[in-house]
Amino acid sequence: MPGPVFGHISGYPVGSWFEDRAELADAGVYRHRQAGISGSANEGADSIVLSGGYEDDEDHGDVIVYTGYGGRDPATGK
Repeated sequence: MPGPVFGHISGYPVGSWFEDRAELADAGVYRHRQAGISGSANEGADSIVLSGGYEDDEDHGDVIVYTGYGGRDPATGK
């Protein structure tokens, strides 16, 4: 798997839509086929996928609120 790319990827403007994570990976804009965040604690996130799976996620176009990766309260699941 190639390393992370930070910034714009030629041919895919901000807001591009993809059918699934496999299509994202094939295009080179996302490196994982399951996880919602691609990146590391040391380098930061190079890509985040919003798939509608978490009710608290918000997509405002230029700002997103992503709540889906870990950190769930064991008592409530939120």
